[in-house]
Amino acid sequence: MLIEVDPLYYSKTVMCVFEGVGYNDCDKDLIKLDPKDIPCECELIAYGSFSIDDSSVIDVDETLLKSVTDLNKPVLVLMSRVNAYIDWIKILGPDGNFNETKILCDFAKKHNIQGYILDTLSPDMHTPIDESVAKNVIPYIKQLKLCECNPKLIIGITIYTVPVAMKDPTIYNFEVLNEIVDFYEIQTYELNTNCDPKLYNGLTPITKTDPQDPNYLYSMEEVASHLKETKICLTKMVYDIDLYPVNIN
Repeated sequence: MLIEVDPLYYSKTVMCVFEGVGYNDCDKDLIKLDPKDIPCECELIAYGSFSIDDSSVIDVDETLLKSVTDLNKPVLVLMSRVNAYIDWIKILGPDGNFNETKILCDFAKKHNIQGYILDTLSPDMHTPIDESVAKNVIPYIKQLKLCECNPKLIIGITIYTVPVAMKDPTIYNFEVLNEIVDFYEIQTYELNTNCDPKLYNGLTPITKTDPQDPNYLYSMEEVASHLKETKICLTKMVYDIDLYPVNIN
């Protein structure tokens, strides 16, 4: 059963990422979360154990995914590519990619999911920018939006929070994306590699600190200040918050 939801709802609600298989496999000591134990406060769920390669082959545990969609809450799939940004370069063309978007459309209808969150549309520090990705992802998203689902697919994209990436229109063309994307997931988790629990609660402080301070950490407020300098639609933003252990010790 699909639950029809206004797309604007996605920027005004609590979205919980269910990592599923991949996260549990990283550390066998972590308690495995049964989908039925997902907190009731989670108004919608982003399913994170999904990947697709440069041949458009999907890797997903369909049984686990069904146990999440059976909760009768809106479910989006966090669409990770096997080789991240490199795969986007390979699979996108001037006309998007009709074959892959058809596969994703059929998958959504078969598994009762409401949409996708497209990940890694920004290169990492070791990968050069390919301007074709920002251009060609536009027709790709439009093809997904034409999927004959009822309701129509919700499409979000993740935003890499390095300032130069957020502000670069050859990575994120917000003027165009604002018209076709339902929301932006601002990746404000693990903004820093370490922290002192006596000073900050976690790796992602909320408020801004002085960059000259020896205890400086990149913060959510600082990310927001950089985003305000871009053309992103501010009402479509969703911020990530760390709620999982980085180290169980």
